[in-house]
Amino acid sequence: MVSVDVGADADYLDFDPYRRKPMSMELLRSFLGWAAVCNIAFLSLMFFVFLAAREMIYRLHGRWFGLPKETINAILYGAMAGYKLAIFAFFVMPYIALRFFV
Repeated sequence: MVSVDVGADADYLDFDPYRRKPMSMELLRSFLGWAAVCNIAFLSLMFFVFLAAREMIYRLHGRWFGLPKETINAILYGAMAGYKLAIFAFFVMPYIALRFFV
């Protein structure tokens, strides 16, 4: 058996893809920031699609569920409001806390 002494620079030989490494605060903060940006972009897209295709949404949901326009508006605006609150509670506020207070 051949033994090679590589000295102190042998860190590159210690590669184990299954070893878990702790997440750094910088990585967590970056993840939360980009997740917030992506979710806010999706919320904006959802809002603009609702504005642009309102009549089609009314026809489709009115036909499927027999809902009047006022009920469809209330459901969609409520869903967007709940989604916005979830984005702020789970992504934006933790990002702000990590960015400015940690």
